[in-house]
Amino acid sequence: MKKVKAPFVIDSTDKHVIEKALTYSQGKAIINSINLEDGEERFEEILPLVKLYGGALVVGTIDEIGMAVTAERKLEIAVRSHDLLTKKYGIPASDIIFFDPLVFPVGTGDEQYIGAAEETIKGIKMIKETLPECLTILGISNVSFGLPPVGREILNAVYLYHCVQAGLDYAIVNTEKIERFASIPKEEIKLAETLLYETNDQTLAEFTQFYRGKKRKRRKNQRSPYHLMKGWRSMSSRERKKVSSMTYPLLWSNMNRRFISSMAR
Repeated sequence: MKKVKAPFVIDSTDKHVIEKALTYSQGKAIINSINLEDGEERFEEILPLVKLYGGALVVGTIDEIGMAVTAERKLEIAVRSHDLLTKKYGIPASDIIFFDPLVFPVGTGDEQYIGAAEETIKGIKMIKETLPECLTILGISNVSFGLPPVGREILNAVYLYHCVQAGLDYAIVNTEKIERFASIPKEEIKLAETLLYETNDQTLAEFTQFYRGKKRKRRKNQRSPYHLMKGWRSMSSRERKKVSSMTYPLLWSNMNRRFISSMAR
């Protein structure tokens, strides 16, 4: 991989796939992911590869009991994983680049996931406060799975905003399917926040009904891809930075500060 300047993310849990990918990766790749679902077995398989080839890790908040839903469980697993990696396996804390606190769909109707969206936000904050040398990552769109398409765009944008406020460092999002938070009508922000923080059958029904069959028109300066893609390829890196920082000042400030801090390690 000679022409890829960005970190190479190996999206697999298979030891052999990860090892093969690492041999093709120059610099420091990111392994996505490991967890404690089978106890330390996954750690014992992957960490020797990390030491041999170098690499950063995404660690999911999953253990032998299952996927962590509450903020307290997310923190518990993150701390346990952190201690194992740093104390037992000798992995520098700065190399545990991402903890993934997991997010679950608000539209499943499953009682065990009621309130889970808010718990993830709390979990991000708790992990950042307890393990400040580590970073966090989240697949934002999972929260809106199964909802009407336009509603998903709004919910994802609102959820991303609140996660960043809680300290989220990196987000996995489809930039073509997310709205700029500042462009969302207050009524729709309220509708999304109510579903996220007061998840029940009624708020889910109201949200779904509002967006069912709804189509959103593309307006100038409305969607992030418009700013990020129009003329993007012809811009210099300085021009790209200027456009990004002017369009998304808060998000850019938070992300840029954390990125620079992590690279300095």
